[in-house]
Amino acid sequence: MKKTQNILKHIKSSLLITCLLSSFNAYCADNNLFYQSVNSEIKGLMREYKGVKPLQAELFDSNDNSIKSFIEGTSNSKADHALAVQYFPKLAINGTDTSFCFIFFDSKKDIFSQYKSTSNMSDSEILNYLTWHEMGHCFAKHENFSVNPKINEFIADAFAISVSINRDKNYLSTKIIKNIAKLDLKDIHANKPELEQFLLTTLNANFFIKKRTVNEIVEMIKIYYEESNLKDTKKN
Repeated sequence: MKKTQNILKHIKSSLLITCLLSSFNAYCADNNLFYQSVNSEIKGLMREYKGVKPLQAELFDSNDNSIKSFIEGTSNSKADHALAVQYFPKLAINGTDTSFCFIFFDSKKDIFSQYKSTSNMSDSEILNYLTWHEMGHCFAKHENFSVNPKINEFIADAFAISVSINRDKNYLSTKIIKNIAKLDLKDIHANKPELEQFLLTTLNANFFIKKRTVNEIVEMIKIYYEESNLKDTKKN
C-alpha cells in the first residue's frame, strides 16, 4: 500500500517538474499544456460521476520511468502506447480502496500533433475528444460493459459523441464521425455505421432534450449496449 501511494505521489508531479526545468522547450510546453488540460477535463467529468464503486482517474506521462515501471509491473500492459488506459479494479490509496484509471500518454510520441495533422479539429476539440474517448474506456471498464475490443472502441466514441452533444457541440460529434470514416474498415476504431445508428437512436429518443450528467450518459450507453445487438457479440 505504501509503495503504491509513494509512486502515485511521484508520478503526479514528474511531468510538471520536467517541463519547468525545460521552460524554453516548446515541445515540452505543448505536452505540459496537454497534461494539465486533459486532467482538468477529467476532474470535471468525475465530479458528475458516482458509480456503484469508487473510481478515480488521472493522466500520466509513461515516458517517465517510474510510471512505465508501475504500469508494466502491475499489469500485462506495455506502456508504449501514444495514449491508452490501464484500469485497476482495486487500489489502496490513502488507506481507502478505490478503482483507478491510469490514462497514460507518451510525451515523446506527441499524439496531439499527430491528431492535428490528420483531423479537421481545432486544438481544443482534439483535447476534448481524446479526453472523452479515453474516459469512455474508463467508465466502460468500471461498469463491465464488454470484453470485445471493437465494441469497447464504439463505447468510448459513443461517450465522446454524447458529451459533445450534451455540451451543445453537435458540430464536434459530426467531426468525430467524419474522422472515423477515414479509417480502414479492418481498424477496430472503424465504427462509423454503429455510431451513426447510436446517434440517430439517442436523438430520436430526445435524450439530449435537457442537460445530462456523466452518470446519466453512462447509464444511457449501458442501456443501449444491453438492448442492442452489441451485447450479443460482447464475448466474441
